[in-house]
Amino acid sequence: MIERVLRFTPYKFVKVCSKLGLSGILVFCSGFCLAQSSLSSLEPYNEIADQGGQLRSAYRAIVDGYDNQLLTPSQQRIQNLTVSPLSDQIQILPVPLVLEQREYDRMKKGVEQRAMALRALFEDVVLGEGRIYQEIQDMTAARIDQVFQAEGYSLEFLKAVWRTREISAFAGFYGPDLIRGAEGKWYVLEDNMGNIGGTADLTAVNNLVRAEVGARSHSKSHLQMSVEAFLESHGLTADDPGVLAITYRDAPKGPDWNRPKDIEDERRYQILKEMGFKNLVIADGPSKEEWAGHMQKRWKAVVNIAHPDFGDDYRLSRQYSHDFFGGSSTPFFRSPGASVVGSKYFSVHINKLIAFYLGQRPILKTPETKVVTAQSLRRNPRAWVVKGINGQQGSSVKVLQRATADEIEYMQTLSEDWQAYYELGRGQINFPKWVQQRYVEPSYIPAGVPDSWERFSVDVRPISYMHQGQVLAPTAPWGRAVSKTSAELNNVSRGAFELGVMVVNSCSGQLID
Repeated sequence: MIERVLRFTPYKFVKVCSKLGLSGILVFCSGFCLAQSSLSSLEPYNEIADQGGQLRSAYRAIVDGYDNQLLTPSQQRIQNLTVSPLSDQIQILPVPLVLEQREYDRMKKGVEQRAMALRALFEDVVLGEGRIYQEIQDMTAARIDQVFQAEGYSLEFLKAVWRTREISAFAGFYGPDLIRGAEGKWYVLEDNMGNIGGTADLTAVNNLVRAEVGARSHSKSHLQMSVEAFLESHGLTADDPGVLAITYRDAPKGPDWNRPKDIEDERRYQILKEMGFKNLVIADGPSKEEWAGHMQKRWKAVVNIAHPDFGDDYRLSRQYSHDFFGGSSTPFFRSPGASVVGSKYFSVHINKLIAFYLGQRPILKTPETKVVTAQSLRRNPRAWVVKGINGQQGSSVKVLQRATADEIEYMQTLSEDWQAYYELGRGQINFPKWVQQRYVEPSYIPAGVPDSWERFSVDVRPISYMHQGQVLAPTAPWGRAVSKTSAELNNVSRGAFELGVMVVNSCSGQLID
């Protein structure tokens, strides 16, 4: 297929007539252009325009009602969003993702469904008798223990920590990563639970983009609203002297400070500081003795964005936070151990978990996922993505479609008995370290620069806060975009753009606040 890009006057929106031999939208604006080419039924989904070259209704609503330069960003807008918009090296794609309210409402229902199924799994295997072991042959207590140890825990340890707690104490951020397939449906690639990326950036990025199009910004970040919801459920406020808040920060080191790639920890810290916490502690700041003093106090609640951190002494860091949690009835904003249900291993069985625990059919699809075995990658290996089950911020993900012959040969040597080493007093353990997931080509936003064009693959993370069996979803998800010319995945730490996301009711033409 041949892509063609034409130059046009800045700020001018142009629909190219079919008589020119193009089916699509081509625009150019002082350094930024957009392209949409003829699409076949197998083409990836174009977020901006349909196969006939017409603007999708969500984008049309914004262009007509808010900003007719949405797809033709000025040089000033490009600079505002790509040159340290968050005071670090993160860049925001100048063209946002716009979603229909009805499709985002469905996405939120699917996210809530998965979150509740994973919560039920935790309750079953940590607090209960493990009913799921009778339902799924591969899911035994020994296998769950192996999966948990890949996350730095053991099943026995978590049972001990939670011995005085009920499932109502299960809390934390849940943010699955979703992409849209060629047919327009959203797929969940993986589940993430814990101190996940985007909790502070979500609102910050979306507000910057909303400001550029002349829309009202959100007065509170999703992180702040989540913390307030947690505190209000216990009759507390941030300025209560009986509340302890724990987080990291990336404080500037002086005028010559070299800006890091991402200082989201600093943004989290500033949000908590502005909320007025009387006791705001940096996770890796206090000494062991100081932490011991904090733990001996009878706090009304602990807003632990992060757990106590003792650097390389990983076991002590984990032990302190869990003794803190397990030795009291104090409400915790993030319950220690909850992150284990974010293991990619559970993507193998998520549909069965939803059916078993909730009695429902999955709202959101997951591409076919299975544990890597000695033979599972022998047939059509390029159809798969191989992932480590314990995350590692995407560093263990390999898209075999783009792999070399040597890399594929190496991946084919993997088996479910792959060795891993964790210092949990158990020595070396064997566990299913790798899963393989059928590759789905993500949707894209067509955007580029003068004399060239690029497609930016899109993924979204609707970061929700879970507590007391409720799921608090954001007004709009956090988004990321990466050039299709890059071999890397959508990981901000390795060069992806952050992506502003807006949700609109195209019938009324109103953005959702």
